[in-house]
Amino acid sequence: MKNKKFCLIQIPSEAPVIGMVGAKLLPLSLGIIAGYLRSHDIPLDMVDLSPRISKIYGKGDIDKLARFYEKDSVYDYVINGRNDMYESIAKDILKGVAWDDYDIIGISIGPSLSFLQIFFAMILGAYIRKYFNKTLIFGGFNLTTYVNYQPTYNEFFWYLHCYLGYIIAGPGEESLAKLIQGLRAGWTLKDDEIRLINGLCYVNENKDLVFNKFSPRKIVMPDFDGLITKDYVNYIKKEAYEETMVALYRYPFAFTNKLTKHQSGDGYEPYLIIPYIFNYNCPYNCSFCTESDPEAPKPVIGTIPQVVDEIKQLKDKYQSPYFYFINNAINLSKKYVRSFCEALIDEQMGIYWSDCARFDNTDRELLELMYRAGCRKLVFGMESGSADMVRLINKKIDLSYAEKVLEWCSQIGIWAELEVIIGMPGETQEYFEESYQYIKRNLKNISFFTTNHYIPMPGSIMYRYPEKYNILINKEKDLDEILKQDRALLARGENPGNYNNTMRVYSYSEISGRDGNAIFQETEKRIQRIRKLLLGKVMNEMLYYVNKGYLGLNDLKDLKDL
Repeated sequence: MKNKKFCLIQIPSEAPVIGMVGAKLLPLSLGIIAGYLRSHDIPLDMVDLSPRISKIYGKGDIDKLARFYEKDSVYDYVINGRNDMYESIAKDILKGVAWDDYDIIGISIGPSLSFLQIFFAMILGAYIRKYFNKTLIFGGFNLTTYVNYQPTYNEFFWYLHCYLGYIIAGPGEESLAKLIQGLRAGWTLKDDEIRLINGLCYVNENKDLVFNKFSPRKIVMPDFDGLITKDYVNYIKKEAYEETMVALYRYPFAFTNKLTKHQSGDGYEPYLIIPYIFNYNCPYNCSFCTESDPEAPKPVIGTIPQVVDEIKQLKDKYQSPYFYFINNAINLSKKYVRSFCEALIDEQMGIYWSDCARFDNTDRELLELMYRAGCRKLVFGMESGSADMVRLINKKIDLSYAEKVLEWCSQIGIWAELEVIIGMPGETQEYFEESYQYIKRNLKNISFFTTNHYIPMPGSIMYRYPEKYNILINKEKDLDEILKQDRALLARGENPGNYNNTMRVYSYSEISGRDGNAIFQETEKRIQRIRKLLLGKVMNEMLYYVNKGYLGLNDLKDLKDL
């Protein structure tokens, strides 16, 4: 036992088979866990199954993928261990794993929200237990999301816990380290030490599922050693500056076809794009967001020396200047982002990066500093272009000032992307029209915007106090209905993960007003209308980039995903 290692396996979604949109990225969640465990003297190997599944299945194998949505068949295999198809795929996708080297297997179910991931995890877990008799620990973003929707998804936790292994929800690195150390010391679920681990799921004496409080977030430098890095390379023409920046930061689609499918030559060389996160959680309390939960954790932000040193190490280690920062918002503090950018410049870091940001805590001078420090894109959560709607949801942004920020970004050379939510409680036709006209007026300074259909989120203020917003929260669908919806999308060759159906457990109706179906239909009409603004803008710009040779006409097919 003392000479055995831990093995961490990431479960794929449908995306690698159906067609992933965007540049290839190293799996950040695996890197964070590996970085933490290795720094605490727990050696491990990592296996990301996403590249493997695309080598086994192609777009013509949708019917085979759909078999993973047959939950009764999956549950039967978990209990009885008999299903030739499941065993065949498990054997193929796990080929080459050195099982004798490991005593404990971690199974990360994420980072997408996909039912295929949860069922695939059950199948592989049952296969590993049957043939290799390993202790299993399940976790990941997917599972953690399901915790918020109890009891809709509780059956997943029952099957995992009762038949397969241990479960950790929430930030997993610290809890996982404690559980691994405890299991190697002989602990079991009967021991209080294990039952006190943050994020652990177990069944108590009353036969109830219990989820311990999640671990606090930690700033950890990811360690991707052991992954097959060639699976994540993008082919970049480094000397062609404009083309490279456009491809990496301008849009989340189309240009990346060239990055991911090109081969070395003609000046294109393989580079990794490095994901990194150094702040978590939000100090604001927008009423639609789970971060407005009074029990939500406080912000966790890495110190400037730590963050800059880790960026330098990552750049040197993986020989790449291209970063995607995955922060809650780079400028939660104006002082912090200024010091951060000054440190990058002083260190002559020479990197390029994108991140999320707020309109406040910035100004033109700061944006110019960010550009000099390598910032090329910022994603702003605007949500609505109606001042009354912004006040209603407690967003705390000044829309007039936001217009200035958008203009400054455009002038400086930072692409400004927006997140917009349609269909929130209180959104009248007048408010929507104000939002539509706001985006239309500023479209020349907006690089891209994502429209999201509002979904009531457990823990948010709107969910906790619906009467304040003149609404009633309704249970919209059960597990079987959501599964049926996702399977129908898959049958059409679409990626269910793009539709957030796993989160559509609840809808709302208006008190003495529209019912849930009327609200949904009206919201869909509004979304289609506002997306036409984006489609026209993007088509014109795409043709410009086609003429410059940055992409081909065939790449425009990805516009269907807008």
